[in-house]
Amino acid sequence: MSRKTDIGRQGEFLAAYLLERNGIECHHVNRQEADLWCKMPNGTLLPVQVKSASKPHKDPRWPTPYRYHFFSRTKENSIWVACVALDVGIVLMTAPHEPRNWIRKEMFTEYEQAQRMEQFIAASVSPTKDLRHAT
Repeated sequence: MSRKTDIGRQGEFLAAYLLERNGIECHHVNRQEADLWCKMPNGTLLPVQVKSASKPHKDPRWPTPYRYHFFSRTKENSIWVACVALDVGIVLMTAPHEPRNWIRKEMFTEYEQAQRMEQFIAASVSPTKDLRHAT
């Protein structure tokens, strides 16, 4: 396996662990658009794509960002994405159509992880609700 594949697989396992710890049954799938199929507490099945970074990317335009790569087709997709920062062990769920190519390192906190997990769980109750700006 390549280093990128190893990083991706580690992120998938960390995301699945966190989701299952929050009462969401996860199944690993090998699909371009989704890495996990998540059975929510109410029985709804939601696909999740996992994107992983091993450390922040150095870029003069952004202070310590994590950088995630998406296929253009995936960016237009209405799928939730789990953005994983492996070096700090934090997973941030990002809503469909939420900008997520760059996420500041400061965003990867346990508090933010918990808030976004709550938003993800709430999405299974009302999947059409726009949760990008929910607090």
